[in-house]
This record gives sequence, structure tokens and C-alpha cells, in this order.
Amino acid sequence: MSNVIGERRKLATFAEAAAYCEVSPRSIENWVSKRFIKAYRRQNSRELLVDLDELEGAFIRFGRTKMRDGRKTSGNVRIVEIVD
Repeated sequence: MSNVIGERRKLATFAEAAAYCEVSPRSIENWVSKRFIKAYRRQNSRELLVDLDELEGAFIRFGRTKMRDGRKTSGNVRIVEIVD
């Protein structure tokens, strides 16, 4: 399911992360756009990934209730490029 890079990150696609959290892939996109979690992109790839440990940490830090809140927050989505 997920890829481990440098034994530090457990990366998963939005669809894999959504299945892991039992939500829709759109929820993962929303959490990235609201800056609850970061998205990662491998060098020379268009696919966005999320770190499952970071996702678990966001649930602890913000709580599922706040993460499901539909109100808009500031933009500036954070996407980090990974150099393999």
C-alpha cells in the first residue's frame, strides 16, 4: 500500500490514505488544502502523496471534528517535492 522513503515517511496516494482513514479521497484533498497535512510529490511525478504518520498526528493535534469542519481556511497549499 504505502511506500517508505528513508525509513522516515510512510507515503500513500490520496486513495490509499482515504481507505486507511475510511473517508473519501476528496477529504484527503480538503485536509491538504486546509493545511492540516502536507502533500508530497516525487521528483518528475505528478502524483501527490501524504504521510500516514503525519495524518495520524493531525487527528491527534486537531481532532477529527475540526478536520471535518466545512468552513474555508486560508489557501497556500503546501506541496513538498521529494528528491529520490
